[in-house]
Amino acid sequence: MRTYSVMTTVKISPEQAEKLKTLSQQLGKTKGEVIRMAIEKLFSETEKAHDAATS
Repeated sequence: MRTYSVMTTVKISPEQAEKLKTLSQQLGKTKGEVIRMAIEKLFSETEKAHDAATS
């Protein structure tokens, strides 16, 4: 799979920042890796919903 570097700033609430920190510690991953996993899951779910709606 081809990868692309993306640099962005995302504003999150203090509560979301704490959840991100906790989740990254639980998974043993960096916060960036956790965010990447969340984006991949979102894309996958969106694609499944689109496929279901168009079939």
